[in-house]
Amino acid sequence: MKTVTKTILASLFGLSLLIPASANTLSELTTEVLTKQLTELQESIKNQTKQAIESTAKQLAEQFSLTAATPAQPSSNAQTLADKIEAEESPQAEEE
Repeated sequence: MKTVTKTILASLFGLSLLIPASANTLSELTTEVLTKQLTELQESIKNQTKQAIESTAKQLAEQFSLTAATPAQPSSNAQTLADKIEAEESPQAEEE
């Protein structure tokens, strides 16, 4: 019985010495994995941002090239819109 008790106590003492080493190893592994994931996430965000900026720049360039190619159309649309607004406001002014 004394041998069993001594064996159990020795095992527990040995485990108590190994547990901090395991905890350190686990925390190091966790830190390493999280650092790797954060680095990958940062690269992904950079790539997505770059693609979004390039896409927006292309869209703006297309819009400006269309606007520069047909400058009369927006002004005629603006004039038509202004005429419609005046026509809508005129009957209201007469009713009051």
